[in-house]
Amino acid sequence: MIRKYYSRFVCILAVLAIVAGTAAFGQSQRFDFPKVGNYYVLRGDFHMHTINSDGSFTTRDRVEESKELGYDVIAITDHGRTRAYRVAKYLGDQLGLIVIRGHETGMNKGEHYVVLGVDSTYTPIDSHRWARNRGEETIFYQDAMKDVAKHGGIIIWAHPHTGLNECTIWGAEQGIIVGVELKNDVVGEGWNTEKSHGTSWYPSAVDWALKYNWAMLACTDAHGKRKQNPAVTLVFAKERSEQGVLEAIRARRTIAWFDGMLWGRKELLSELMSAMVKAERTPNGKLVLKNLGPVDLDGEVQGATGKVFDLKPYGETVVDPPDKTLTIRWLNVWYGLKENLTRVY
Repeated sequence: MIRKYYSRFVCILAVLAIVAGTAAFGQSQRFDFPKVGNYYVLRGDFHMHTINSDGSFTTRDRVEESKELGYDVIAITDHGRTRAYRVAKYLGDQLGLIVIRGHETGMNKGEHYVVLGVDSTYTPIDSHRWARNRGEETIFYQDAMKDVAKHGGIIIWAHPHTGLNECTIWGAEQGIIVGVELKNDVVGEGWNTEKSHGTSWYPSAVDWALKYNWAMLACTDAHGKRKQNPAVTLVFAKERSEQGVLEAIRARRTIAWFDGMLWGRKELLSELMSAMVKAERTPNGKLVLKNLGPVDLDGEVQGATGKVFDLKPYGETVVDPPDKTLTIRWLNVWYGLKENLTRVY
């Protein structure tokens, strides 16, 4: 009898510990953005792997980790396989996580591409072995890209280490390649990344994205455990659904968030900052700036003071404007390699 009650007591303690841990995690972790106009701001990672290719995580591990890290939408992109999708979709539905069918493929000894949003009848062909010329042993890259489009999919240029060439340009001209990774967490300082703005990434991809009208993405390419503050693609979706996310990427409504910086088109960044940072004037003429989002923002007051300040996630700070209006240059919000976003409050 004592053993029976002791077992029940241990079970109750275990449950209470789980509940307490979950509550504590929920209190210390916030990931939500305010709505931007009619758009939901969703946190996405569209490039990752599981044991179905060369990853060390199971599909369940990957989905649960994604939820814990605050992602709203993911695509598991194993090399040449969409095998993980059904299990990931089922688990994602239970956790409120949007899952998009995808896989990684690309050119023979060349570019890597992430395929997203293909239907259930799509079968990857010659993964990572697409031919540059018709008549070679494997599938011609133009036929492969057309097949992706035929099945409703789009392509993202992953870690653009090879530089820009005719295959990627052709895919862009056909409207099949619609995005490029500015940041890939896994490649680190390798794979022809450049050291710029305090980190290793692909700064040339910013110019390419603007020239070819590509969505800007930041992805983890996770094979093992992701770091605590991983790369994130912010997606501005009309609805919280797979279709809503894909429509947003096709429309280029994305911002790349990595290493404490936001990178995107000026108009979209302006809309995000307008929704995320609110200013209230105090009776003595100062301004209280409130951050309604999870991004740690670095600001510089323009004018005589040149004061630099840190606006913490979901925090606030008081600024003494040098004039009737306050002009702030946001030092970690970029719409070009040399252009920070500036706003007047």
